[in-house]
Amino acid sequence: MRHRWANTTILALIVLQVASGSLGLAAGASDRSFYLLLHNVGAFAILIVLGWKTAIGVRSLRRPASGRPRKLTLTLTLLLIATLVLGFTWPTLGYWSVAGTSGISLHIWTGLALTPLLGYHMWRYTRGFRVGYDADRRTAIRTLWLGGAGLVAWYAVEMSYRGLGLGAAERRFTGSHERGSFSGNAFPITSWINDDPDRIDRDSWRLRVVTPDRNFSEWIYPEIANGANASAPTTLQTTLDCTGGWYSTQIWTGPRIEDLIAPLPSEDVRTIEVRSVTGYYRKFAFDEAKDFVLATHVGDVPLSHGHGAPLRLVAPGRRGFEWVKWVTEVRLLTSSHWLQPPFPLQ
Repeated sequence: MRHRWANTTILALIVLQVASGSLGLAAGASDRSFYLLLHNVGAFAILIVLGWKTAIGVRSLRRPASGRPRKLTLTLTLLLIATLVLGFTWPTLGYWSVAGTSGISLHIWTGLALTPLLGYHMWRYTRGFRVGYDADRRTAIRTLWLGGAGLVAWYAVEMSYRGLGLGAAERRFTGSHERGSFSGNAFPITSWINDDPDRIDRDSWRLRVVTPDRNFSEWIYPEIANGANASAPTTLQTTLDCTGGWYSTQIWTGPRIEDLIAPLPSEDVRTIEVRSVTGYYRKFAFDEAKDFVLATHVGDVPLSHGHGAPLRLVAPGRRGFEWVKWVTEVRLLTSSHWLQPPFPLQ
């Protein structure tokens, strides 16, 4: 196998891993599990190609070379090994963390660090990716064989997890491990990046609902906790799936967003934006988000500060970073919910 095909294939697989991993990170519904399946199969395909690439690398280390390429290659190799090891140990060992950072988060960060180095390395050694070099029947057969081998390897490992009774067999389709289900406030506390405000006084707190024409209504905590617009609070059992690698199923209680905005001020409303006291926000399509719950309680107890008290969004089918905590404002917008970064920047 020519090394240029191996180089180009590894780069293509890494690009695939970044894309499928990013899409999988945002996928909270099982109908999007295909992204993570693709990510898993891609990881095994990389291992297979590395069998050939390792032999090439060993031969190249025997030849004289300037310091920069040699150091770059070694750094790239270490990052790639670290990314693969972290990715494979996460499902095998169950939930684990180092200094408060989960194994899956370490996998993500090392993978992101490796990507630009790999791009430079591949460009240098394939002379700009001359497509015509690899566009032949043999290359197509190799690529199809590689995809099939990766799929078979993934399936065999998954079956071994189940046969050996490892914790990996119990993980969710996102790869997350269960922690603290049906425990009230006792499940893990995490926030996106450094979103961590001071405690909020329930007596002075207000929820503001803003219409497209900038009119607004305000709700105090007892009104929210006891229902809104003569509607009883909604009780909903659903799963919070955190991108840090854990999930927890809880019973949440609070009003639906639709109860807070009835009657709808305009038929032109397309988007619901939920904002935190910190300025953190997420936007959702109106038809989906109107049924989301703004929870005051988890289990039969009020939310703790760490879990977003006095009010947090409960968004079934969405990953944890979209379950906005410390909610103070709901905005109704006529613009599209796509007008936001796929992952929060704040």
